[in-house]
Amino acid sequence: QDDRPSLEKACRTAMTHFTAPPCASSEAKKAKNITKQDDTSTRRIGEKTADELTIDDAIRYKEAGNKQIAKEQYRDAEISYSTGIEIVSVLRQRLVLSTELDGGDNNGGTASSSSGNSTADHSVEIQMKQLNLLSQTETALRSNLSLILIKQKRYDEAERHCTVALECDPDNWKVCYRRADAREHMVPADLIGAEADLNRCVASLSLVEDGTSSASTFKMNTLKKTLGDARRKLEHVKERIIQEQQAQ
Repeated sequence: QDDRPSLEKACRTAMTHFTAPPCASSEAKKAKNITKQDDTSTRRIGEKTADELTIDDAIRYKEAGNKQIAKEQYRDAEISYSTGIEIVSVLRQRLVLSTELDGGDNNGGTASSSSGNSTADHSVEIQMKQLNLLSQTETALRSNLSLILIKQKRYDEAERHCTVALECDPDNWKVCYRRADAREHMVPADLIGAEADLNRCVASLSLVEDGTSSASTFKMNTLKKTLGDARRKLEHVKERIIQEQQAQ
């Protein structure tokens, strides 16, 4: 008898882990309440209906946004990144719903063949890869969007997008750096939060100095420069914290 935990249950648990945080977005949180009667096929994003969308569409909007940033077309880039985020939300919602339906079909059996287990294993592996790719794409989209918002001094919005991105990728030093920047300039400033973000950023980038990074020489030089900037910003934030404490 195969006494392994139900693969379907494990997959649903994993889906919950990836979709319950803010990274999952409000649409994904509502996915379990969607019924077959709900018709989302007519919803359009860009030139496609929701059912026609793929991860390639989200990546395409991200790349378009990157080109627009390079040209300082910030409003167009904001639209591109926001559209990409919306596509990720739709794709995650679709994946959650399909997993719920698949799980419902598979709960009635009392025994499973080795062939059935192999198929379920493969299905779980594919779904987890899809979830990881969605999270990676959303992290990049929100991180880049936060950069635009910071340039426009929309610090509260930038901080929120960074927070969601860090739910997807907690160790992303670039997002930590950008959230620290936003938190430092918010009104009122969140200096304690900025300090924590910069400490995380410095800890991650310090791997470059330790020689444990496999980055190219050009990228490594860029990372070292960012590390120096992060350390200086960290000291500045610490000084501000001390000044505020003394003024109280």
